[in-house]
Amino acid sequence: AALTEPPVEWATRHDDLVDIWSDRAHAYDALATAMSEADIKGWNAARAASDDAKLREEAWFKAINAEIAPTRITLDQLP
Repeated sequence: AALTEPPVEWATRHDDLVDIWSDRAHAYDALATAMSEADIKGWNAARAASDDAKLREEAWFKAINAEIAPTRITLDQLP
């Protein structure tokens, strides 16, 4: 997603989504590390980070879809 060039009017929102997806990827990496090290504190912190990214992503799609509703086009979070 970071390689995509959005239209200028979408740049900030696009950057927000790239940040969310990057945070999710980092959380998944931390989950894998915590699992391999049997690190329960690391696991719990990574789960919280993953949950936060998921909720931010859901809110992002909800807000975008509300904004573009007049076009009768929707973006699917999970196509």
